Amino acid sequence: MHMLAGAAGLLLLALIWSAYLPFNKQLWTPSFVCWTSAWAILLLLAMHLLIDRQGWPAIGKSLGVNAIAVYAGAWLASCMLAWTGWANAIYQHVLVAILQKQTGEEFSSFAYAACFTLVFAALAFVMNKKGRRIAI
Repeated sequence: MHMLAGAAGLLLLALIWSAYLPFNKQLWTPSFVCWTSAWAILLLLAMHLLIDRQGWPAIGKSLGVNAIAVYAGAWLASCMLAWTGWANAIYQHVLVAILQKQTGEEFSSFAYAACFTLVFAALAFVMNKKGRRIAI
């Protein structure tokens, strides 16, 4: 109940404050920080209610257990794809060629990032199932 009240208060504060200092992500204005913090609190509350109280599966647990490995692996893979020129080839010849006509360029870009994330989420899931953890 306290989280819900706090989030509601932050949303109200953000709306009032935005009249004087508009939302601006690049500047991290106080109105933007209150707005995004409130939504983060609501998401955290929803996950607590669904996962901890209702027993829904924690689908992101594998990413959290091997967060360093996923981050480093994704960075290395993106560097290698950019260095070899495969990143542009995959994006242009696979995703844009298939999706852009139906969904637009923005969704093609999102699909590229989502595919990249899903590959590393699958690797993290396999590592977690086998009991492998890479941590500092």
